[in-house]
Amino acid sequence: MRGGIRGTVRNANKAGVPDTIVTAVSATNGAKFEATTDAQGNYSFGALPVGGYNITVVSAGLTAFRRQGVQVTADQNVTLDITLDAASAQQAADTERQVLLEELAELRQRVTDLESSAVLSEPETRVKRVEVFVDQNGNEHDEPVPGAKKAITYRRERVYRRQTINEKVEEAIAAAEEHNVKIGVDAAVMTQYAQRTKGNDEVAPINRHAYGLASADLFFTAGIAAVLLCGRLASASPVSGQLYELDAIAAVVIGGTSLMGGDGAIGGTLIGALIMGVLRNGLNLLGISSFLQQVVIGLVIIAAVLVDSALKAPAKT
Repeated sequence: MRGGIRGTVRNANKAGVPDTIVTAVSATNGAKFEATTDAQGNYSFGALPVGGYNITVVSAGLTAFRRQGVQVTADQNVTLDITLDAASAQQAADTERQVLLEELAELRQRVTDLESSAVLSEPETRVKRVEVFVDQNGNEHDEPVPGAKKAITYRRERVYRRQTINEKVEEAIAAAEEHNVKIGVDAAVMTQYAQRTKGNDEVAPINRHAYGLASADLFFTAGIAAVLLCGRLASASPVSGQLYELDAIAAVVIGGTSLMGGDGAIGGTLIGALIMGVLRNGLNLLGISSFLQQVVIGLVIIAAVLVDSALKAPAKT
């Protein structure tokens, strides 16, 4: 089923314009047809498929005429006379501007749809089975070479794949469940033991029996310390608090609690913790390495134990 478009191209003085190219572009599939005017300015498209067409005339590199939606019907010739004047040029410019704006809006919408529907995932390392050819010198080749033997090897490659936003969100939620930090009391009991070795015997006899202590409070305070440390470092690591127990022991010993049993006080432990904090800060300001700081803390503990032993040693008669 075909039809045609014919007409005359005239200038502003109504005279025919020869050797002018008239272009017809199908609005359905973008097919392009051209016709050149004769000496009288006549042109003709004799066998166009049925449908709508956009007719344009370009003069001196500029679009001088543009008409959209010219309908071609079966076995019919549509007459379209074209006048190349200032009004038609202005109309063509306005039409082209509108078409360009529509195309930009469509392109922007496509980009938005693409960004909302697909993203690049994190790079993944995959192992690929590859057939290679190994020569006598042990060099691998992708193509057969004289004297080379066929072998199988495995290579790693980093690849990306497109994921939808929904998949990415689901992965993020699953990762958050695995790596989130929860604060609470650990109800697990790891029994600690203590025994009374001194005190007022009239109030309670010294029987040296072991008493079990629930350690949920100890786990809770350790968890609070871990949260504070993570907030201070803005990161988390399973070895962040390594050897911090050395500072805790030193603070307790400096505070007056004996490692060999006896009385201790919370006030003395707080003072010991303050002393350790001042000592640690001073070592950092002096630029002492962390390894030497551990040595210094160990020496402080040894000195505190020796002083405690000397004070509790029985006087010689």
